Amino acid sequence: MAQTDDQVLVEQVCQGNLNAFRVLVERYQRYAYQIAYRILRSHHDAEDASQEAFVRIYQSIQNFRGEAKFSTYLYRTVVNLSLNALRRRGRENRSENPGRDGEQEDRKEFAENPNIELIDVGDHLHRAIGRLSQKQQAVLVLRYYEGLSTREVSEILRCSEGTVKQQLHRAMMKLQKFLHYMRD
Repeated sequence: MAQTDDQVLVEQVCQGNLNAFRVLVERYQRYAYQIAYRILRSHHDAEDASQEAFVRIYQSIQNFRGEAKFSTYLYRTVVNLSLNALRRRGRENRSENPGRDGEQEDRKEFAENPNIELIDVGDHLHRAIGRLSQKQQAVLVLRYYEGLSTREVSEILRCSEGTVKQQLHRAMMKLQKFLHYMRD
């Protein structure tokens, strides 16, 4: 996907060409959904966040200055909407389940199951990622799951590359701490 091709499509959308926007949606909808899903861990919420991102971009396409790639603009919007959804979900979960300790439950399940092959390690990892700060989750998803460069992640999250590296390091240290019971 050439950046200039995206720029041409954006210019066409600004001139009222709905087919150009359809091309952008078809080109990026899978990526937008994947990012949202990896942050939200819910198909329904990921669909909502990715669709809302395209709606917001369409409504504000006239403000897109082209200083960053269209994909960066889209991913930033998806990440922000996903993090907002996480914040809302966190407030709801705290009010509904104030005493739940996910780490204790995970540790107990892991210790009580004698057959390690029957445990879905990925589930434990995803729950541990869910206990990271929102910024750490976003950095981890964009860098390792989506394979974006540190520079691209910094552009999407509007922070320095040093901050991205720092957040990645902290996330990895926390994941080691959260999942230490799996080593034992």
